[in-house]
Amino acid sequence: DTARLRFASLQSRVGQSLLLRSGRSPTDTSSIVYVTEEDAFYSSDAVSHICMELDAAPLRWFGRLGQLTPPWVREGVYQFVSENRYQFGENDSCRLDFDGTYTSRFVSDPAGVGGNSDMEQES
Repeated sequence: DTARLRFASLQSRVGQSLLLRSGRSPTDTSSIVYVTEEDAFYSSDAVSHICMELDAAPLRWFGRLGQLTPPWVREGVYQFVSENRYQFGENDSCRLDFDGTYTSRFVSDPAGVGGNSDMEQES
């Protein structure tokens, strides 16, 4: 499997454990979280770090640009998009399964609890 990113719902036991490990409340599901072995990133910082891990060069460039942008600007853009996301289109899911491995990228939760998906970097 060549996938470097895996997904876990923040409402799942796995997601709650990752929130606790990164110093957040397990009920803090207000934003996207990107967890690595060394650190955790939230909201716009998470998005830019995720983009830098993707294969598409324009998305990696976008992620790098995000890191070079002052945090108050980056966070303002993130909040605007977050608050107006349904203006960009509304779907029950946003699955783009280009390589047929989408389902395998979700971290299993023994309790079967699910919700909005957020990303975790695979070890």
